[in-house]
Amino acid sequence: MSSGIVHFTLIMTSVLMPDLKTIRELLGLSQQELADKLNVSARTIARWEAGGVMHWIYTHRLDALVAVHQTHVEQEPHEEANRPT
Repeated sequence: MSSGIVHFTLIMTSVLMPDLKTIRELLGLSQQELADKLNVSARTIARWEAGGVMHWIYTHRLDALVAVHQTHVEQEPHEEANRPT
């Protein structure tokens, strides 16, 4: 891979991907709660939020958490509409 592509990828990742703290807050989780879900320590979450590098396996786990949260949020209005009056 050329250095130009790597540089572009890094720029796009930093522009398109919100930081971990923003993701955690959108999920409504504390650092400890997110740490428990990712099977790491709260100190590790704090380190990642401060700019530390997250191993790819944890990015996949975080992606799965976001997907579950998004599915839950998308289903809530449908559940309200289908509720008997």
